[in-house]
Amino acid sequence: MTQPPKAQQVSGAVATAPHVLRIVGADAVVSVIDHGEGVPHEDREAIFEPFWRKSETTPGSGLGLALAHELMEKLRGRIWVEDTPDGGATFRLLFHKA
Repeated sequence: MTQPPKAQQVSGAVATAPHVLRIVGADAVVSVIDHGEGVPHEDREAIFEPFWRKSETTPGSGLGLALAHELMEKLRGRIWVEDTPDGGATFRLLFHKA
């Protein structure tokens, strides 16, 4: 049985980037993993505030994570950050089954 085109795209993405999408029961968790400097525990709430940047030299407007947080709230989901093993940050997005 062949899959519809969109299902093929998703399964192709999962095959090439394992551990990025994980279905947990009726919910789905998407993980975005980096191996940079990570996010200090004391900054983990602030990073989701509009216009927050670590310093004036940090590039960007400080809106990306704030918009992601707002979108996840509207979808009745959740976004949070954890330490990545071996260094970095892992952002997790929880999508509840509609």
